[in-house]
Amino acid sequence: AKDTLWDTLYNFLIEAPWFQEYHKWLGEEGARTGKELFKLNDTFVSYKHRLIDYYPAGPDKRVLRGRTRIAASIDELGWFPNDVSSLKNVKMNAQEVYKALANSLVTVRSAARRHLARGVDNTLQGLFINVSSPSHARDMIIEKVRQSAIDRRIYGICIPTWELNPTGTKDDLSQEFLEDPVKALRDFGAQPPMSSNPFFTKDEPVENCMVLKPQ
Repeated sequence: AKDTLWDTLYNFLIEAPWFQEYHKWLGEEGARTGKELFKLNDTFVSYKHRLIDYYPAGPDKRVLRGRTRIAASIDELGWFPNDVSSLKNVKMNAQEVYKALANSLVTVRSAARRHLARGVDNTLQGLFINVSSPSHARDMIIEKVRQSAIDRRIYGICIPTWELNPTGTKDDLSQEFLEDPVKALRDFGAQPPMSSNPFFTKDEPVENCMVLKPQ
């Protein structure tokens, strides 16, 4: 979560010209008033004058509850266990971790709906952004992609790497498809198998057991 999500956001905060000017101004105002208005380091950011904190966190359903959030994101949600075996798992539990963060966005989302109803278009939406490769057809990210087809509040995208990456092609992955077409299609084609741990990982053993009857 820190390497993939947090470090990217942190780099925006320290490199973007707008934030550089903003942080400079906050520092000057803080020195003038004798109050520390913000803290910015590589583990958390705190805008004290707005009561807003940004930070990476582990997927603990107990720790994540109880806060009000303006935005959230889960890294590789599709690889969190999403079956009965995960119900007692405090950390690696797709349903509970997702629900804890979704619940924390309710306050901002409710306020956003009221603003939008009044015609205020430029309002904070309480975005919940999750990017993940799939692990199997019933994982949490694929579940949300299916839900997006009937829920207009969810925008779901499921496309292969060679369509998303502007410089890559499917031919670049020929070796991966040659070695294991099922996993390559899962990892790069966004087409997961029906199971995360299939008994048969390739079609050949099943096909070799078949005998065609003569006509």
